[in-house]
Amino acid sequence: EHDIMRAADYIEFTLKNPNAADNLLDAATEQIGSLADLPQKFHLVDDPVLASWGIRFVIINNYLAFYT
Repeated sequence: EHDIMRAADYIEFTLKNPNAADNLLDAATEQIGSLADLPQKFHLVDDPVLASWGIRFVIINNYLAFYT
C-alpha cells in the first residue's frame, strides 16, 4: 500500500498529473480488492524459488504488485 501511495504522490506532485495518479489508485484498489474473493486469481512468479513460496503478481498500469 505504501509503495502505491508513493508512486501516486510522485505522479501527482512531481509529474503534475493528478488524473494519472487517481487512475493508478483506482486500478490498484480494484485489482487488490478483487483478491479478497479470489486470492489465486493471478499468476505465480516465474522464479521457481519464489513460486514455491506462493508469491504471485498482478499488473497495475505500469507497476507490478507482488503478494502471497
